[in-house]
Amino acid sequence: MPSFFQQVKSFIKALYIHVKTGMNKVSGKVYMKRLDTCQTCPYKKGDRCGKCGCLLLPKAKWKTSTCPVNKW
Repeated sequence: MPSFFQQVKSFIKALYIHVKTGMNKVSGKVYMKRLDTCQTCPYKKGDRCGKCGCLLLPKAKWKTSTCPVNKW
């Protein structure tokens, strides 16, 4: 898991891009597919991505978000 500082930095960057581009979200189908992909990922740590430290539920909803290991 990244350091707390790195997690905050990553979240602020992702939030900035999300807001700047209109706060668009993916469809419900895409959202569920992303979460299903995360369920089997070895980096998943509870409700967070162990690679970037982001909370999975909001990250998977944001259209501008991507998986740090390119799974979605």
